Amino acid sequence: MSSLEGGSSASLLDNSVSNAKIWCPISTTISPLPLPRFQFTNVPSISFNINNEATVLDFVELFLDQNLRKIVLDETNRFVENKRDSKWIWLTDDELMVFFATNILMLIIKKPTMPQYWSKKKIIITLIFKRIIDRKQFLLIKKYMHFYEDTNFNASTHPNAKLYKILSIDSYLNEKFQSLYTPDEDVTIDESLMLFKGRLGWKQYIPLKKAKFGIKSYMLCESKSSYVWNFVIYMGKGTQYDPNYVSYSCSTKIVTTLLKLLLGKEYCLTTDNFYMSPELADILIQHKTGNYGTVRANRKDMPNELKKKN
Repeated sequence: MSSLEGGSSASLLDNSVSNAKIWCPISTTISPLPLPRFQFTNVPSISFNINNEATVLDFVELFLDQNLRKIVLDETNRFVENKRDSKWIWLTDDELMVFFATNILMLIIKKPTMPQYWSKKKIIITLIFKRIIDRKQFLLIKKYMHFYEDTNFNASTHPNAKLYKILSIDSYLNEKFQSLYTPDEDVTIDESLMLFKGRLGWKQYIPLKKAKFGIKSYMLCESKSSYVWNFVIYMGKGTQYDPNYVSYSCSTKIVTTLLKLLLGKEYCLTTDNFYMSPELADILIQHKTGNYGTVRANRKDMPNELKKKN
């Protein structure tokens, strides 16, 4: 199903959505002609200066910049100061970057348990971890890392009480992803599951994911590069969607919230049958946004002929 069917984008927008929507059978033996798209006028680009001598660290610091690190440093040191842990040494910017680098390295060199990264056993030893950071220091930073001053928290007035401990970082990174890069025409939506074993009312179980249990996020990605341009953390009933579409189905709210800043800019979204529906296609066509994807036959406003076959 596509949100565009025949004619130019201008003529489609001049007519009502109901007149623009045309259902037609497609042969399974003959490849159909490519469906028309809105004329994409945006230019995919980066918003920062870079040269051939740039290192991996230069790119990392575009996202983990000084402003973000200052939030983590200030809140972590303040939190530990209230705990009065005698083992704690005031966290510096250099130590924080080493901590981040160690976590990234752990995603490349994977071991069954945390202590094994600092093990002295010849059969599993990996010297780099011991050389860059002491195990006790790493575990202390991991234990006390904080992003928000708890004394300021009031559940009744906070705009997102469920995410208050990470909301500042969540918002900051989302803005960074969007400000640093303008994506190409084709975008898609994917789900991510971050492993989490603690207690949480909206923890998800997705058997097909490697983590299986954890915190689910919906992500808007550029199809060509898989660059994450926007994301929404799923919190069940507490998930924050675009207020303009709160009356629509859950799947439509997810898409419109993620696409909000790209609507009307001739992008083309590819989705699977969890998101795709006539309702979503109607909204997207009104905002000059193409949409391709499979759709469930029992969706509202689907042709009766399809419902009868299924």
